[in-house]
Amino acid sequence: MKRLKTMAVLVAALSLLTSCLKDNNDETVYYDDTAITVFTLGTLNRTLHTTNAAGNDSTYKGTVAGSGYSMLIDQAQGTISNEKLLPTGTDISKVITSVTTKNGGTVVVNLRTHDGLKDSLVVHSNTDSLDFTKPLEFRVYNMSGTAYRKYTVTLNVKASGDDSVRWEQTSPTAEELARLMSLKPVVDVTPEADGLDASADLLPTEDLNVASVALRTDATARRLVLVGNRSVETYPDDATAMVWSRIVESGEDSETYKWMFHTQEGITSANLLPRMSGLQVVSFDERLLAIGGKALGKATAEPYSCFYESLDNGLTWQQSKRYTLPTGFSCTDKCTMVTDDANLYLIVDEGKQVWVTK
Repeated sequence: MKRLKTMAVLVAALSLLTSCLKDNNDETVYYDDTAITVFTLGTLNRTLHTTNAAGNDSTYKGTVAGSGYSMLIDQAQGTISNEKLLPTGTDISKVITSVTTKNGGTVVVNLRTHDGLKDSLVVHSNTDSLDFTKPLEFRVYNMSGTAYRKYTVTLNVKASGDDSVRWEQTSPTAEELARLMSLKPVVDVTPEADGLDASADLLPTEDLNVASVALRTDATARRLVLVGNRSVETYPDDATAMVWSRIVESGEDSETYKWMFHTQEGITSANLLPRMSGLQVVSFDERLLAIGGKALGKATAEPYSCFYESLDNGLTWQQSKRYTLPTGFSCTDKCTMVTDDANLYLIVDEGKQVWVTK
């Protein structure tokens, strides 16, 4: 970043720009009014503290798609803040931001000195990170540099003691409902053609779900997790769902990996995903989340009674404490679970109820 020691430097720079533009034969129109019209967050780092299936505390590093958290701009009050709280553990000390202005305004950040007594103005950059652990003052100067509008930007993060997810019931239009339903990934995988490390008899054939999980160790690779049930007619005694996974690389010199069966040997039944009709699985909030209807085969789970979560890519599962069903939730037929990365949706009985995380 380039620091501006005095306001004269900024005004001079804007004046020079004006002078250069006037050298052209074409007439240029300059505007005295300006404003911040769009404020977008980049990808944020997050530290997640959880308890694994064995009851031990675990710490995971992940990311948050900041672009999914809309920023509310109050032009009258001169404030900008996120409408929805960022998840617990989000690091807001190094945040990339993108700012759009009206009439080509120039954005400046007032970082102030450590004693808080003097201004320290910095030209905003879409590639440099900023510390939002305290509210920051943004200024947008008009094209002539004669005036500016000031905004206080605040990022709000959910407190660690308030980690439970809240829900809001919505009433989407038919078009909005169709968009939500389209978020459900199409199961388009060919495990037998890709190669298996176990018998094909263990592959699920019903209630199929494919979740894509980013690898923390390789930005060019993802883990596909295939979850579903085997046929009740052929395998009436199954009590759990079948889980497979495969790493897919997209970079140069990428390797091809087989599908790996997540063995159930040595894992207690309480830490396996029950076999449920209408099983739904998504990757969201640094975990796999599952929900389902009535128990099949020898499973004993109650229909749509809780969320199951996996923090180890589907190897072990447990009832989620962070995600609980919304008050008033009622499903008589089928519940579809989808995500757009920033929000989790429950679409109940083809849209009779629609819930979204707040």
